[in-house]
Amino acid sequence: MRITSFGNSLSVRMVACSICRKEFKRKDNMLRHKKTVHGDEISDNEENNETMSDDSSTEESDMETDVDDKEDTLDPWLDMVEYTYKALQPDFDAAVSELLGDGNISEKEARKKAFKELLPKYRKYITDKYLFRILWSDSVRNDTVHKAVRKTARRLREEDDYDREESWKYATNKRKYLFDKLFKQ
Repeated sequence: MRITSFGNSLSVRMVACSICRKEFKRKDNMLRHKKTVHGDEISDNEENNETMSDDSSTEESDMETDVDDKEDTLDPWLDMVEYTYKALQPDFDAAVSELLGDGNISEKEARKKAFKELLPKYRKYITDKYLFRILWSDSVRNDTVHKAVRKTARRLREEDDYDREESWKYATNKRKYLFDKLFKQ
């Protein structure tokens, strides 16, 4: 981080990622970000030719960071839908087999028809899982283990420029002893 004086005010010079333009206070944080977020997109030349920007673009960068965070978030429904499909796969296979047993329908049509027939069952299954996760989320919000991990993750984001996922991963690893206490012997 470079601090330069412009008249009566101080300006903090930030290190920017050459790929997404996210700014960091320290070069090592930016390099860690590039490795974890961009992975294969990095070339050796890019690591050596990082650009610096002044504090006047920090406000614009904060808005871009908010957009980046939204783009980097996981689809909250993806694993629930996949889990639902896996759980009800035997029912689906049985319905397809039964429809194919009639012999008057193609496999593609049988699969479509079986899906339509099972849709209420899929819906019931996923809404039950959703409700469970919501209730779990509400209960964990006041849990001491979660509060400690959340506090560590927040500090890492604010003080050390970790991104959201990276901060949670590091915080859970750093506080793993708290999870060990959950397994009472």
